Amino acid sequence: MTLSKNFTLNELCKSQTALRLGIDNIPKDQKTISNLTMLCTHILQRVRDHYGIPFTPSSGYRSPALNASAGGRSNSQHMTGEAADIEVPGVSNYDLACWIRDNCQY
Repeated sequence: MTLSKNFTLNELCKSQTALRLGIDNIPKDQKTISNLTMLCTHILQRVRDHYGIPFTPSSGYRSPALNASAGGRSNSQHMTGEAADIEVPGVSNYDLACWIRDNCQY
């Protein structure tokens, strides 16, 4: 399922930890999928378009079971499809965060 021009649901749900532990890490509810679509459309895709550099989120959606096994907070926005951990090659995390803050609605 495509969430934006350059991002897919599988990409946002991919987890080596989930694979290793046999955890189903695909959201079942439409609200979470909608949140992931908004995240991709309004943040990730805008970052991709602005910098023109391909990147893959290191962590996107986490099912409650995966979040617990990863030591995530019980109220992590990863579980609702509202968070992704990203790095853009050649862009400092600080500069990336400032650009998102100044140019994206979140």
